[in-house]
Amino acid sequence: SRRGRQTTLGRLAYRLQQSSFGRELRQIVGYTSDRNNSYMDLRCIVTSTNTPIPAVSGLECSDLNPATGSPMSTQAATNSTPGSERAILQTVCGSRRSSNIMIAAMVSIGSIGFLLASASSYWHLNLLPADAPMELVFVPQGLVMGLYGTAGSLLALYLWLGIAVNFGSGENHFDLDRGELTVRRQGWRRCIEIRLPLKDVQAVKVDIRDGINPRRRLILKLRGRRDLPLSGVGQPVEVAELEASGARLASFLDVPLQGLS
Repeated sequence: SRRGRQTTLGRLAYRLQQSSFGRELRQIVGYTSDRNNSYMDLRCIVTSTNTPIPAVSGLECSDLNPATGSPMSTQAATNSTPGSERAILQTVCGSRRSSNIMIAAMVSIGSIGFLLASASSYWHLNLLPADAPMELVFVPQGLVMGLYGTAGSLLALYLWLGIAVNFGSGENHFDLDRGELTVRRQGWRRCIEIRLPLKDVQAVKVDIRDGINPRRRLILKLRGRRDLPLSGVGQPVEVAELEASGARLASFLDVPLQGLS
């Protein structure tokens, strides 16, 4: 019955409080220390030490539903424990970003303006309503503007092609069950895929460099191979977020974390 279940949970909360395993609990909220009290909204959050907590009166802390305090199924309890994570999927942003789109748009507008100015000076027509480029002498002024417009158009075409294919985008998939790391990146004409065994990963390194060209990225140090960068190129990341992501990945792979001062 509901009353009997609440009494059982009350005994569990009381014994956990009185035992030495209380040091392994980060937070126990919503219960009273009185074993006879029936207020039983027990939530247990175990620390990242992955130390198992033995059963008390046939129940374990992971067997409790965090939302209701009632026992839940074995499958749900397995999925709620910190050590149940068996795979990590990291998405990497490519060149299809708002900053690149703005740069490509400005380069396109500028190059078109230079081309129209050059054409106006050659044909003696005002193709730009904001000015009178027809008064320019084609050699050398109009010719130089035409060269600038051609170079800008080629650069804008390169930027728009990179945005269209989303160059550099992909994902990093770490799978403990298969013991494999899969890295996928979008190239110009095809998707590049690399598969590596997780046993070759020696450490996770946080690479932070300040200055004119700052760099913030995660790197995998591999046995017998070159370092493998995981973060996207030109993708600014907060230092705290980068360190947290590196710590989570190092804990998942059970390897040391390097690069932190």
